Amino acid sequence: MGTRAQMIARALGGDGSMHRATQITDEMLQEADLVLVATRKHLESAIGRVPSGLRRTFTIRESGRAARTLTPDALGSTDDLRAVVAHLAEARGATGAPAADDVIDPEGQGDDAYLQMISEEVPPLAQLAHVLFGMPRPDVDAYLKASANPTTLLADASRMTTLDE
Repeated sequence: MGTRAQMIARALGGDGSMHRATQITDEMLQEADLVLVATRKHLESAIGRVPSGLRRTFTIRESGRAARTLTPDALGSTDDLRAVVAHLAEARGATGAPAADDVIDPEGQGDDAYLQMISEEVPPLAQLAHVLFGMPRPDVDAYLKASANPTTLLADASRMTTLDE
C-alpha cells in the first residue's frame, strides 16, 4: 500500500502500516470465504483460475451493491459469514451496472485519481461491513458522507501526515 493510500486509510480511521502485498495463489482462492477484487478483469481471472469460487468472488463495487439490497429480514439472524456471502451471491444478479464495477488504481497518478478511488471504493466497503460485521448504520453513514466529499478527506489525510512529521 503506497504512502498516499495509507494516508487515506488513516483519515478514515484505518491503519495500513502492516499491509504487505502477497501474490495470490489458487489455494488462497479455493480456501477463501470471500474474495474481493478491484476490477472485472481481476474477477474473470480469479474465477478462471478457480471456477468453484464464483459465488464468493466479487468486485468491491459489486459486493457493495449486493450488500445494499440485503435487509435484516433477508439475512435472518445469522452470524455465519458464509451464509451472508451466499446471500450476496444471490443478490448479485439484481444489482445491475457491471460495466461500472472497476475501481481505479491511483498509484502513480495525481490527486484526482485518489479522489476517484475514494468515491468508488469506500461506499461499497462500508455497505459490506454493515452486512458482514454489523457495522452500525451511523458509522456506515459517516463513511458515505466522507466519501461523498473526498476532496476534504484527502486534505485531512495530508494534514494528518504533516502533523505527524
